[in-house]
Amino acid sequence: MIVGTASDITERRKAEEALRESEERLRQLANTIPNLAWMANPDGWITWYNDRWYDYTGTTAQEMQGWGWESVHDASKLGEVKERWIESIRTGQTFEMPFVPLRGKDGAFRPFFTRVVPLRDATGAIVQWFGTNTDVSTLKKAEEDLVDADRRKDEFIAMLAHELRNPLAPVRTAAELLRRLQSREPSIARVSEIISRQVSHMTGLLDDLLDVSRITRGLITVHRERVSVGAVVTAAIEQVRPLMEAHRHELTVDQEDPALEVMASPLRLIQVTANLLDNAAKYSPPGSSIRVEVRRVAGQVRLAVTDNGQGISPELLPRVFEPFTQAERGSARSQGGLGLGLAVVRGLVKLQGGAVHAHSAGIDRGSRFEIELPEAPPADSPLSAPALVETGAACTAGLDILVVDDNADAADTVVALLQSLGHRVQCAYTAAQALTLMGQAPFDTAILDIGLPDMSGYALAATVRESAFPVGRLIALSGYGQPEDRAASLAAGFAHHLVKPVEPQTLVNLLSFGLEPSRGIHPGH
Repeated sequence: MIVGTASDITERRKAEEALRESEERLRQLANTIPNLAWMANPDGWITWYNDRWYDYTGTTAQEMQGWGWESVHDASKLGEVKERWIESIRTGQTFEMPFVPLRGKDGAFRPFFTRVVPLRDATGAIVQWFGTNTDVSTLKKAEEDLVDADRRKDEFIAMLAHELRNPLAPVRTAAELLRRLQSREPSIARVSEIISRQVSHMTGLLDDLLDVSRITRGLITVHRERVSVGAVVTAAIEQVRPLMEAHRHELTVDQEDPALEVMASPLRLIQVTANLLDNAAKYSPPGSSIRVEVRRVAGQVRLAVTDNGQGISPELLPRVFEPFTQAERGSARSQGGLGLGLAVVRGLVKLQGGAVHAHSAGIDRGSRFEIELPEAPPADSPLSAPALVETGAACTAGLDILVVDDNADAADTVVALLQSLGHRVQCAYTAAQALTLMGQAPFDTAILDIGLPDMSGYALAATVRESAFPVGRLIALSGYGQPEDRAASLAAGFAHHLVKPVEPQTLVNLLSFGLEPSRGIHPGH
């Protein structure tokens, strides 16, 4: 007896034929795209590449079968690529990886974005993998160009600030000298105050420009300590008092608890508060009311500045903390500014673990800005706010001072100012001249510019210390004022680092009090 079976395999053959036709269409399609493309079995064994893969790599189908693709990958990235590809095979998840370097037939590596997706049947089982490699070298180059352009922009901003600060320095010093020498003449005193005020305004714009650039690049760090919010508000008000008085504003301070403290940088928090007060004063009509409130809210300390001035439109409000954001103004541009102040405020508050919010009911309905910072934890004994101005034993006798600056106007005005205060002052315009003078007589203090033509101020300071010249204290006076510049001054042996254009009273204070060099680099502005 013969027993047999017969099976109708027509449907299976039709399905296999349909699959082959589908694969062929997919391959034809893959050969028309500009990407490198390939297909692999469910276990990751690559069975086919499109023509563009071979054109780019200069390889053959025999060389590339299976895992032959490893030979055209950058060895430094190959381990990571294989690990992630094996994980995708195991889990069935789509594989994506940017900037995978692949070697071309010319031997050069170019970055590719690799994406591999699983192709599944009706039951959900993976039947194939389809991968593409997209050349992103143009994108990568554009990204590198943007980074380079951003770096060059920041270098330009720093140089611009330096170059603008240099001519501002003699202007500010001359204004102060004029005021001191002609203090009995009201018109001269008034002109001197106008010059000083405008120099301060321009210096503030330069500082904002530098701060925004450094905040954006993450180059600003803050040292947080226990700070009295009341002391911060008082110091900030003192900074903006001339503007408040000039606009005849009525300022009210309402503090729930004068002993409230936060963990913050005192100087940066004063800068932020003064910035908000300055905005309120500038954008409110003369004689307006401005209110400062300090409250404890759910473990936070909220410092708010409220005005009844120009207000903020609903369209502008969401963008008010973005750099260069300003309300529409007339051609007079009476308020001035670069639209950077609030961007600086947000950046500095965020760096200190806080948040800032803006509120306004609309145009001509005033504004309210709120800073929220975590309240300082309880302390066994209350700590006062850190001193904002260094103090020491007053020096009543005139000092022997050497001023070194290649900018003759800057040097001569500083000399004249110091001489008007009763000091004995000599001047040098080069490092060589300075060293000659130091070898001839002792000096209590030497005020050195950093950017000298024949030797940097840092190198000059090091030479002075190494050669044991009889110079008591070194003070740097420079148009460069970034943290790295101050650190370089400290390392070179300077007791203080002042940034041009220095407030004349700051220089007077440094010379009028016996300050120990070990106390560090003075902020200078």
